[in-house]
Amino acid sequence: MAIVSLLAILNGQVGIHEHSYGNNMIAFLFFGLMGTAVLVRLSQYIRIPHKILDTFMQGALFYLYMHTLMFEYMLLIWNKATGDFSGNTLLEKIIVTILTFVVSYPIIRFMLKFTPIFLGKQLKK
Repeated sequence: MAIVSLLAILNGQVGIHEHSYGNNMIAFLFFGLMGTAVLVRLSQYIRIPHKILDTFMQGALFYLYMHTLMFEYMLLIWNKATGDFSGNTLLEKIIVTILTFVVSYPIIRFMLKFTPIFLGKQLKK
């Protein structure tokens, strides 16, 4: 896993929203598949209550649309709280990602209860 991570870093910066896939498109696809496989494998060892998983699965549309905005906002809050604007380490980005999930959860619950149509759910008649 460390070798794959190092090679992925050597592939360069990826910004899908900018259509930037690093230095090599095949390496980008390969490392994307490897990362997905690692996440699937790790998820077998992490026990998360079904209620939380169901909420995130039902609110996937919200997270797909808002994750970049929420991540950037949470990163800004993190930088202001720590007073460090020089750049973020991998650990800081992981912490901010977890915070983004934590903040997203009540928003998704609220939307499921009061505005389900925004999450692709049909209104009950």
